[in-house]
Amino acid sequence: VKRGDITHEVSVRCEYMPKEEIVLAFEGQEREITEVLVEKGDYVTKGDVLARQDVEEYEEYILEERHAIEMQQLELSQLEEMKELDLGTMEKNFNFQDEETRDGEAYQLNKERTEQQYKEQIEDCQDAILVHTMRLQEYEKYVEEGTMIAPATGVVINSEPNLIGTISKPSEDIITMIANEALIFVSKEV
Repeated sequence: VKRGDITHEVSVRCEYMPKEEIVLAFEGQEREITEVLVEKGDYVTKGDVLARQDVEEYEEYILEERHAIEMQQLELSQLEEMKELDLGTMEKNFNFQDEETRDGEAYQLNKERTEQQYKEQIEDCQDAILVHTMRLQEYEKYVEEGTMIAPATGVVINSEPNLIGTISKPSEDIITMIANEALIFVSKEV
C-alpha cells in the first residue's frame, strides 16, 4: 500500500474456538479441597496455582525430615572428623614410643578396630540420611499432587462450584481450561 491508496475494510464475524480443552484433576490421594483460586472466565498463566488440597500435615513432615537430614549430615561430618583425629592421635603415640617398646602388631590391630567402628557408625548415618531423603521425596510428592498448577497460559472455562471443603477423588474433573496456543478463529461466513 502506498500513501494515498484507497483501502477497503471488511469485517467478518468469527468465533474464538478452542482446538483442545484441558481438563484438570488432582492426582494421588483423596483429600479435602481447601482452596479454589480461579473462576470461570479467569485468565491464568502457565505455572499459576489454581487450587489446593489439604496438605498441611505433609508440609510439617517435610520440615521434620529436612531437620533430620541436617542432623544426620552434621553427625556424619563429626564422625569423619573424630575418626581422623583418633587415627592421627594413635599414630603420634605410636611414633613417640621407644623403638624397643613399640608393638607394631598391637598398633595395627587397634587401628583396624577403630577404623571398623567408625566405618559402621558412618554407614549407619548414611543409611539414616537415605531413609529420611526417601521420606522427604514422598512427602514432597504428596504436596505437589495436592497443588493444581496451570499447565499452560489460557482461560478457565469451567470451575466446579462449591468445591471448598469437599473431598476430591483421584482424577475427578475440577477445572477445565483452554490454552492460548490451542485457540483458532472460525468464520461463520465464507
